[in-house]
Amino acid sequence: MLVLLALGGFAESLRHPRGDRPLSGSLDPAAADPRVEPDCPEPPAREGQPRREVDTVDFEDVTSGVLFDCPQTYDHSVVTYRGEVVGAVLPRGSHAWVHLNDDAYAELSGPLPTHRDFRGPNTGVGALIPRELAEQIRFVGAPGTRGDVLEVIATFQRVDDATDEVAILRVSRGVVTRVGGPYERGLLPDRAIAAALLVPVTAGFLAWARRVDRRR
Repeated sequence: MLVLLALGGFAESLRHPRGDRPLSGSLDPAAADPRVEPDCPEPPAREGQPRREVDTVDFEDVTSGVLFDCPQTYDHSVVTYRGEVVGAVLPRGSHAWVHLNDDAYAELSGPLPTHRDFRGPNTGVGALIPRELAEQIRFVGAPGTRGDVLEVIATFQRVDDATDEVAILRVSRGVVTRVGGPYERGLLPDRAIAAALLVPVTAGFLAWARRVDRRR
């Protein structure tokens, strides 16, 4: 048991953050933190109210956590949303489906195996974006790639009338605010030293095990 605990502690000590500095306009890590319960305001009355035009600049900034926790409040509301493109870009006629992730893994922390920061559900929101905006996407988030970040103006649909999709954004326009790219995978000195030490130890253990088997 002591040996297993020592090996577990040794392996844990070799885990390192990438050391990437947060870029300008970084996402708020607490905004999508599931430990922070959002305060859902009452849904605004829609009857008799003028429709909000797309060219209005006074849109409410929202996060995926707020949209999922307060779907009635934001249903059919025009909002501003910001997230990293992850997974894939799926063209559908004049539009394309993308998944926009806005929690701490999207920009501040990076992929989960490289750090110990477990904030956020790492879910994001599905978005139907114009084809011309989809064509501007260069990088899609993956284990070894940081995806482009989009800032979009969209209508949140609790249940979409056309596709029956649940909790999506129908994007009217957007912009790429940060271009992604591959993660730098530099060699960490302590991992190299650990590998150099473990190779002879493992070889010695295997030689000892074979010797014991031969005696039997």
